[in-house]
Amino acid sequence: MVLVTILEKKEYGEFIIQDDKKQKYSFIFEFYGLEQPQVGDALYLDEKYLNRNWEGFAQPYAFSAEERDLNFKAPNETREDFGAVHYKDGRKVLVKRIYG
Repeated sequence: MVLVTILEKKEYGEFIIQDDKKQKYSFIFEFYGLEQPQVGDALYLDEKYLNRNWEGFAQPYAFSAEERDLNFKAPNETREDFGAVHYKDGRKVLVKRIYG
């Protein structure tokens, strides 16, 4: 897992993010059921999401707020399906990747 900081939000859901090694990336993210992350907030994601050659790469990456017990695992779920939004005010929201 990697923590990336949102440096800039552009049109059409494009986010410019930066990892702890100061590497910058541009991705399209959609967020459902939670406050939209802003510049200065951070995303905690599986490192695979940053690799455009990963077989699961897609644009946009869509996430929804997840409010269930993580000890329950639905069929076909993997670790990389989950992440978190870290708001600069200290709040954290668990998110799950959604498809479709």
